[in-house]
Amino acid sequence: RLKNITGSPLTISSIVASIGLTNSLVYAHSPNTHSPSTHNHTNTPNHANKKHGLIVQNPVIKTTPPGVNTTAAYFHIHNSSDEDIALVKAESDIAQFVEIHEHTMDDGVMKMQKVASITIPAHSFVELTPGGYHIMFIDLKKPVERDQQASVTLLFANGSRQTITAIAVNRVKPSAHKAHKHH
Repeated sequence: RLKNITGSPLTISSIVASIGLTNSLVYAHSPNTHSPSTHNHTNTPNHANKKHGLIVQNPVIKTTPPGVNTTAAYFHIHNSSDEDIALVKAESDIAQFVEIHEHTMDDGVMKMQKVASITIPAHSFVELTPGGYHIMFIDLKKPVERDQQASVTLLFANGSRQTITAIAVNRVKPSAHKAHKHH
């Protein structure tokens, strides 16, 4: 069960109420899709930027094995606004470099590459998951250990900023969907 920043249970109705949406927004799901409320990351906070219609849910960062000085963060970004919003940069003091990356298949080989931005379509969301988009931390200042909290600031093309707290976990399950829309 998701919880908001204060630790209270987070439901679809509380998300709608917290970002000031009306009943015109309806979440549509089939058995092959999942809603943000079906994720079960223990102790992962949710972050809302009400002014710009953004909600970041389930921010986690992967722990690092000995000798590894890179890791990645994953989360969902919901955009309840009427305009597409692009994530253009991420910052954190846990690493020398922080970049937006994606995995792609090229001739049957999985490759990771830096991207300039991730567009979160209006009234939709994008999932940052293993095998897809993610925030990459390069030259970590120290290893990332289980349950550690990492502060990450997300910068968007519209000038908004949002600081999230990612909780360190050992495993992150890949998602079947990079993005899907809620109408």
